Amino acid sequence: MTYMFAILLVGGVIPALVLHLAKAKPIPRFARQAWALALASLCMGSCLCGIFEIAGTGSVYLVVYPVLAAVFAVMAVIGLFRK
Repeated sequence: MTYMFAILLVGGVIPALVLHLAKAKPIPRFARQAWALALASLCMGSCLCGIFEIAGTGSVYLVVYPVLAAVFAVMAVIGLFRK
């Protein structure tokens, strides 16, 4: 939970720099939103994991967040190449 901001920082800055340096065309709206959902899913999963760790408990549902993030990331990549 300490470095939760790093997920958003790396997930936003690195792709933006790559696209800027490659002088790529604008990203479709669907791909941007799917990528934002992937980052939000990872961020919320990290936050809840930290909260549960502080509380001294756990949850089997924490596995859902990385899986959702992966699904959204795949959707974002598909959205990049779809017309």
